[in-house]
Amino acid sequence: GVKPLFYALRGDSLIFASELKTLLCHPEIPPQVDAQGLADVLLLGPGRTPGCGVFRNVQELKPGCCAEYTVPQVGAPRLTVRRYWQLTDHEHPDDFTHTAAKVRDLVMDAVTRQLVSDVPVATFLSGGLDSSLISAIADSHFTARGKTLQTFSVGYQDNKKYFHATHFQP
Repeated sequence: GVKPLFYALRGDSLIFASELKTLLCHPEIPPQVDAQGLADVLLLGPGRTPGCGVFRNVQELKPGCCAEYTVPQVGAPRLTVRRYWQLTDHEHPDDFTHTAAKVRDLVMDAVTRQLVSDVPVATFLSGGLDSSLISAIADSHFTARGKTLQTFSVGYQDNKKYFHATHFQP
């Protein structure tokens, strides 16, 4: 899904929210850090493994999945998660020009659709091609509307010994 859905099973209850901070306000959900989730955050940064969370016993519904919570008259409640959509591959007969135009349109559409938000939007510039492309498209979208895109980058001590200016990266 485009919007996250976090959930936790506690006894006979399913507790869920679209934001972690809301879920963590529940008295039965202590904010205990999960070792694997923390490793994902530290190693992957803003990108992370879909469905994995930072907090112990709190899950996130993976994109392309839905969940059904059943409370039988006899027995324990059960949460069933199933995939309802999966990307499939197909033969690609188009030429390069048509393919490039199609990819451009798809990327532009994907980025601009993600800019619709009820909270401030910003981008994280990692120095790679993908974050630069997303930021450029988002900035163009914001500029056309008289707005300024906020961007963020991370710097580390001794960065200069790992990153050197070149003709392509001043």
